[in-house]
Amino acid sequence: FSFQPGELAKIFIVLFLAGYLAQNREMLSVFTWRIGPFRLPDIRTLLPLLLMWVVAMLIVVFEKDLGSALVLFFLFLAMLYVTSGKKFYLVVGLGLAAVAAVGLYFMFSHVRTRVDIWLNPFKDATNKGYQLVQSLYSIADGGLFGVGIGRGLSHNIPVVESDFIFTAIAEEAGLLGAAGLLLLYLCFSIRGFVTAARAKSDVSSLVAVGLTSTIVLQAFIIVGGVTRLIPLTGITLPFISQGGSSLL
Repeated sequence: FSFQPGELAKIFIVLFLAGYLAQNREMLSVFTWRIGPFRLPDIRTLLPLLLMWVVAMLIVVFEKDLGSALVLFFLFLAMLYVTSGKKFYLVVGLGLAAVAAVGLYFMFSHVRTRVDIWLNPFKDATNKGYQLVQSLYSIADGGLFGVGIGRGLSHNIPVVESDFIFTAIAEEAGLLGAAGLLLLYLCFSIRGFVTAARAKSDVSSLVAVGLTSTIVLQAFIIVGGVTRLIPLTGITLPFISQGGSSLL
């Protein structure tokens, strides 16, 4: 039995941000600072974005949890954009993410290892790149229709029941089964944002946006990791991974 407080924290962070952003919506939407032809928000308006960036970086530094930091940061960015409607926040947020990514790559060996495995997992296929290499082989083995439920060899992948559960599904149910699963997440996200659009208050709307974004972001980050679209981070696939607190 294990308990991951980070899973509860995600929900409470969404509730907190929904209340804060709904209360300060006007302030976040008005740009008062002028530099040449550009209008920028007041520094007090940008402060929450910078604080969230710092929190995300601290999680990476102390917990070595890149996945949770990514989810947390992009969750805040999505909610901020929905609240204000200003693309400026997206540009600044993505810029901060890029700066942090470069800085963390040079500062921490575990981040460098993740990126190196992503760039060339076959370089160390029997050691550090073993999980990802086996994942790619299993997905390729599944083909279009899969090898059949229970007949795959994905059990050779360490922690397949949590981090790499999508690989097992892709091998046993094939490309069609894996695509079907992704379409379910797409349907979930559409329903979540429709719920947000129909909400009676700003807080309710932002809570719906935040919780939907959390699940969709987690799904994207872990599926992207096991298929080598982005560097692999150890988070669970919502509703499917054997994730304890996450599944609950």
